[in-house]
Amino acid sequence: MSLLDSTLGQPLPNSLRKGSLSETALRAALANVEHGLAPVEDEQIWTYLCAWGYACLPDGPTRLASVLLGAPPPTPTETIWLEALAYPARTKEYNSHIDLATGDIALRPDKAGGIQFALRPAGEPSWIAFVEAKLYSDMASRTTHDPTRNQLVRVIETALTFCGLETRTTTRVTAVPDAVHVVLLTPRLFRDHPRTRFYGCKFWEYKGNPQAILEDLALATGAIRRHCPLDLAGCLERLHLHWVTYEEVIHALPDSAFKSDLLALARRAGSLLRP
Repeated sequence: MSLLDSTLGQPLPNSLRKGSLSETALRAALANVEHGLAPVEDEQIWTYLCAWGYACLPDGPTRLASVLLGAPPPTPTETIWLEALAYPARTKEYNSHIDLATGDIALRPDKAGGIQFALRPAGEPSWIAFVEAKLYSDMASRTTHDPTRNQLVRVIETALTFCGLETRTTTRVTAVPDAVHVVLLTPRLFRDHPRTRFYGCKFWEYKGNPQAILEDLALATGAIRRHCPLDLAGCLERLHLHWVTYEEVIHALPDSAFKSDLLALARRAGSLLRP
């Protein structure tokens, strides 16, 4: 069975949720890859295939989270979200498109594909992980409404201000996660040579000096949304940054025909992945 038939030709696993992801466009792109025997040049395809592989496992979302966080999460999770829409931190922006998200996340009632924080029972640690995936492309040096704010720091800001809302129209925050994980997902090639990409330079700057996050955010011109926490300096205590490779995500899958197909796809001539 081809990767196209084993994924888009099957019902969506219960643990896999798609936000703004277009299955029609994804099907066409994956069909071109399979029939043309070309390497995958779109991170959305690789992210989808990896997420599907984990979503088909009974404990798949928690397994994937363990790879992304570098350790088992403090509590299990039951869902993997693709191209989910998170409230932006700033008033004049549209929803932030998160390539992949997992953790304590619930569907937002006001928008298809929209997500918000889901508070855990009292006494249980809460967490979220937002993934920014890159294959060939580099990180944008600016966002649509702000020429001074790069794409990675926007994802970080969106994750730090991710919250639960009392109602769909409320401006009062009911809860925020105890731990916020932002994960950069790329080929191993670029983690081994981080200075070849702008996101590599900024990731290690932010990792080594969290104050640099605040300095970059201070340059932004948009106003913080009223329903988001305003003390970003305090929020940094909840932030954890990770850089994970597609190769690691694939190899952590249990052996199966699907995993073998992924490895074969990664080994095609011209592929950036090096399994």
